[in-house]
Amino acid sequence: MHLIAYNTIRIQMAEAAHLTGILPQQISFTSSLRAVLQSLTKQTPMSDIEKATMYATMARRRVGKQPGRIEPRAVKKRSPHPLLTVPRAEARKRLIKNDLQLSP
Repeated sequence: MHLIAYNTIRIQMAEAAHLTGILPQQISFTSSLRAVLQSLTKQTPMSDIEKATMYATMARRRVGKQPGRIEPRAVKKRSPHPLLTVPRAEARKRLIKNDLQLSP
């Protein structure tokens, strides 16, 4: 459910960026979330003027330059098991001999 809401906000941000001629990365996510939540409080469908007002509100709050905020899109693979540091055959012998303990 959270992913659907997140993607919906991002779509609205992209729409606002397209209409105002700026990059989506320059629009504040938090401000966009607030603008969308405020528009959802009404029980009637939004008119085109209300949508344009919402997009203008979203585009007004921009995110500045954030040096050092670049992160690689990668995941370190972490295993709950210890690393195999000896040949597999030797590890098997140790498991059998030491009652299922892999440490030397």
